[in-house]
Amino acid sequence: MVYIRRRGKRSGVRLILYRVVYLKRIREIKVSRFLVLVVLMASLIVYIIFLFNLATSVYIMRLVDQNKLEQAGKFNGQAAKILAVITVVMVVAQAFL
Repeated sequence: MVYIRRRGKRSGVRLILYRVVYLKRIREIKVSRFLVLVVLMASLIVYIIFLFNLATSVYIMRLVDQNKLEQAGKFNGQAAKILAVITVVMVVAQAFL
């Protein structure tokens, strides 16, 4: 993998673009702007799902710390349903892109 370091940090967008260029070199895939957009959209979906899970986990931990176990259980169930909806919406949005 090729990493571009910018001031000590890895740039996620550049890493994704370099992966696309690497695929072009290896498999001789014609890299178009559409392919780059699809790859960026897929990574955006993963980041959104990750951040949603992180936020809900932190909120549930805070509820458990406050001994609100019933409320934490209800919120956990709601968050699981919302996560399924978010995942379906993101997949459909990418399919119509």
